[in-house]
Amino acid sequence: MLTRTSILSLLLICQLAVTGQSEKAFLRSANKLYEAGVWSEALPMYLTLLQQAYDKEQNEALVDCYMQLGLYEDAAAWMRMLVDQEPNNPELLRRYADVLKRNGNYHLAKDYYLQFAVYDATGYYLAGTCDYAINNAQADSLVWIESLAVNTPASDISPAFFRKGLLFASNLQQPDKRNKTIADPATGTGFYNLYYAAINSNGDITRAAPFDELNSELNDASASFDDVNDVLYIGRNNMFHGRQKAGKDNSVHLSLFYAAYSEGRFKKLEPFVWNDKQYSVGHPCIAGNGKLLLFTSNMEGGYGGTDIYYCTLEEDAWSDPVNLGPVINTAGNEAYPFVTADGRLYFTSDYHPGFGGMDIFWSERVGATWKKPVNPGLPLNSSYDDFACIMTGETGYFSSNRPGGQGSDDLYRITYMKPVQSIHVINSKFQPVAGARVTLLENDHRIEAGYTDGDGNLSLPIESGHAYTVALTKDGYLDAVMYDLEQYRSSNGFITIDMQELYGTDESRQEEDSIIDEQDMDWDTTTTDEEQLPEVGIFDVYIGTFKEPEYTKITSLARFGELSVRSEENGLLSFYILGITLRSTADAALTAALAAGFSEAAILEKE
Repeated sequence: MLTRTSILSLLLICQLAVTGQSEKAFLRSANKLYEAGVWSEALPMYLTLLQQAYDKEQNEALVDCYMQLGLYEDAAAWMRMLVDQEPNNPELLRRYADVLKRNGNYHLAKDYYLQFAVYDATGYYLAGTCDYAINNAQADSLVWIESLAVNTPASDISPAFFRKGLLFASNLQQPDKRNKTIADPATGTGFYNLYYAAINSNGDITRAAPFDELNSELNDASASFDDVNDVLYIGRNNMFHGRQKAGKDNSVHLSLFYAAYSEGRFKKLEPFVWNDKQYSVGHPCIAGNGKLLLFTSNMEGGYGGTDIYYCTLEEDAWSDPVNLGPVINTAGNEAYPFVTADGRLYFTSDYHPGFGGMDIFWSERVGATWKKPVNPGLPLNSSYDDFACIMTGETGYFSSNRPGGQGSDDLYRITYMKPVQSIHVINSKFQPVAGARVTLLENDHRIEAGYTDGDGNLSLPIESGHAYTVALTKDGYLDAVMYDLEQYRSSNGFITIDMQELYGTDESRQEEDSIIDEQDMDWDTTTTDEEQLPEVGIFDVYIGTFKEPEYTKITSLARFGELSVRSEENGLLSFYILGITLRSTADAALTAALAAGFSEAAILEKE
C-alpha cells in the first residue's frame, strides 16, 4: 500500500534525482508515468516539481494520482487550490464536492454541490445526499462491526462464502514461483490473488492461505461459489494465452471465468460467454441453485458508469445479459451484487443517498420490480468506501477503507445484535438452574409463566416495544428480577441471569454442594497449601457510555466475554462484557479496555 510515509521516502529520492537531470527531462518522465497510469511513481515526482515552482497542469495531475490511490484528504487539499483558481468550473466543483463528501465533510460538500447545481441540476440531488448523511448520523446500536484477524497491511477485499470458510482477494506482495516479487506498476502494490480462510466452530477467522490452484500472475479479485453444483466463478483481468488483452481504449478489462470443483480440486477454468475485451464483466454472484448469475459491467446501454446485470441458465446456456433496471442502477456506479438465501439483494453504489464514497445497500424483489434500495446506515456504512457485503442470517462480511484498519482496504464482520429472546439462569457456581419459575410481567400484570429446562434455559414470548419485567423464584434461592428487557441486546438473543442460593445453617447441604463443586471444577490434586486457586465469581466489565461508540475498538474486547449494549434514557449507549467467571480474565479485560482508551472502564462484581 502506498502510504504518506512511502510517498515522503520517494519524494526524497525524486529531489535527489531532479538535481541530476534537467527539470524538463524530469517533467517528461513524470508525464510518461502519469499517462501510463503508474500513479504511485508519478505522484512523488509531481510533488517534487511543485515544490520547485507551482504549475496548474502538474497540480491537476497530482490530484488525479491522489484520487487513483485513494488518498482523498491529500486530494482535497490540492484540489482546493484548483477550485480557488477556477471557481466557475462545473466539473471541478463537482469533483471537489465528491472528495469532500468522501472525507465526511458533508456541510462543505453540500455547499459545493449547490454551486455545481447552477450548471447542472444533478447538483441539487447530490446536495440532498449530503442532507441524508447529516440527518442519519446516529449509528445503529444493534450492529456490531469487527475487523478480521486475517487483514494485512495491503488491500483485502471481496469476501465470498466457500465451503466452511471465506475466499477473499488481497494484493499483499508475495514471491512468485521463481521467488520474485511482482508489483502492479500503477499502484506500487502486488496484484490481487485469492486467499482462503476457514471459519472455526466459534465463528472466528484467524488464518488465511493463498488459493494457489486458481491464482494467476495478474489480478484475481472476486469470487462466488455455487454450492449446489460445485462451480466457482471468479473475476480476473482479460487473459489470452497467459497475456492481458486490451480493448480499443487500450484498457485491460475484467472478465468472468468458472471452474467445476470435484474431489477437492478444480477443473480447467472456462471463460464466461459474455466476456468482451471492449468492456468489463466482473464481481460475480451465483444464485438460484446455479441458474442465476449476477455481475457488474460497464457495457454499452447501461444507466451509468457500471451497472448490475443478470443472466439465467436455460438449457445449459446463459441468456443474454439483462440490466437490473433504474431502481437499482443509477447514473453513478453500482457493483458487487450478492443475493441471500431468502432473495435479498445486497449491492454497492456511489450514487444512491448515502455517506460515502461507496455505500452498501439492499433491496427486495416484488413481482417484476425491485423495492427502493435501503441504506443500512452507520456503522455498516461510513464516509469512506464500504463495499462487497455478503450475508448469511444475522452475520455477514464486507470490505472498507475506513480509518483504523491495517491496510488500504480491510475485511470486517457485521453482526446484527438481537433483542432478548431467551434467558439462561445460573447459580453462584455457574451451573444451570433447572426448574426455576419464570414470570413475565408488563406493568405489574402477569403475561405468562414457565420453568427453566435442564440446561437453565427458557424462551420468552416477548414482542418489541413492550416494557417487560422477568421475575424468577425457586426454593432454596433468593428471588431475582430483571427490569425492562427491551433495553438489553446480545449477539445470540440470550441473556444470563444469576440466582443466589440460600443455604442457611444447613451444614450437610453445604458439604453436599462442596463435593459437587469439586467434582465439577476438576481441581488439580497436586495443589499445595502455598498455591492460590483462581478467584472465581461472576464479573461484568463496564466499558463506557457513548454518544458515538468506536465500534471497532469495542468489538475487539469480545474475546473476553459476551458483549452487551444498553440504551440509556438520554439516547446514549452503554457497553458491557457480561458473565466473566475468573477475576484474572476480568482484570485482563479491564486492562485491555483502558489501553483502548476507555477511561471509565470498571469491573462490576456481582454479589
